[in-house]
Amino acid sequence: MTILPQLLTDCQDPDALFACDAFAAEEKMDGDRCFVAKAGNGVTATSRTGQPMPLTDAMVAVAMLGGERFVIDGEMMPGGVFVAFDILSHGPLNCTGWANAARAELLRGVSPFRCVERATGLHGKLELFFTVEHAKGEGVVFKALNATYEGGRSASYQRHKLYETDTFTVTAVDVPRCSVFVSLDGEPCGKVQSSFERLPCVGDKVRVRYEKRTPAGKLLRARISQK
Repeated sequence: MTILPQLLTDCQDPDALFACDAFAAEEKMDGDRCFVAKAGNGVTATSRTGQPMPLTDAMVAVAMLGGERFVIDGEMMPGGVFVAFDILSHGPLNCTGWANAARAELLRGVSPFRCVERATGLHGKLELFFTVEHAKGEGVVFKALNATYEGGRSASYQRHKLYETDTFTVTAVDVPRCSVFVSLDGEPCGKVQSSFERLPCVGDKVRVRYEKRTPAGKLLRARISQK
């Protein structure tokens, strides 16, 4: 089957979705999007752009424990561990037109892979969020329980990312691109965008909001939040 990946929109009002019983919440995994398909004795994996992805022998062995045929959507984590969060087909069934709640129930009943943690209700969703926050995870995804599997972006599937904030030192200024280079404890951390009309100067201390730091120390999706 042709796969048009379901994509996420940025959540503008997470409080409303925490309180809304029409949405479930799942941990947002920090890996590479991956579709795993099994047909008979064959197992393949493709990226969100349709490119082949490598499979470890252990992952193939796990996939062989599943049904005769399936297509499962999920995230390939470091070390080749696959985490499932949706199912597109199982046996002769095309599940893309099913409600999200029904697909989640089927997935947890048939997936040979670990399934992403899922919560419903205000208390359950908040507990999941605080657990992810404590573990410094990437965030949570809100999914409308009655939503079908839709290719492209949809308000039925929203992400609420967790960000960190710290104080950095400006080491260089790029005026044309309205950005600066920063460091922390003498270690370079890359370029940061600024939304302020006047850029800070070299040597200034700035508060930066960022999603995470790479192993090399570079800030991802970083922006100056306060000068």
